[in-house]
Amino acid sequence: MAYVIVASIISVVVSLIYLGYVWISFRQVKNNRKTEQSDISSESSEWESESWFSWKAFISIILSSVILFFLGKSAQFWNFVPFIAIGTAIAVIFALAIDIRKKA
Repeated sequence: MAYVIVASIISVVVSLIYLGYVWISFRQVKNNRKTEQSDISSESSEWESESWFSWKAFISIILSSVILFFLGKSAQFWNFVPFIAIGTAIAVIFALAIDIRKKA
């Protein structure tokens, strides 16, 4: 029961931080789209970063499959699902923070 309370408190804090970074990121994209309507240099930088995205997506698919495999093997692993979700949100927060710092 204690892990449910801890997971709930941590998830509320992480959710608020997550929403804050998402809001900042959306505003930044909106401002960039207004200032750069059709800049060819920004299009080339998007294509350069695509290969990194594909590797990240591939790794996330593999990790998700491994997690789902373990969840199917034992009911005890279901206790870790809230913490896995919190960890995923923290990873996205770090990714958004790094992206915002790079663009600033």
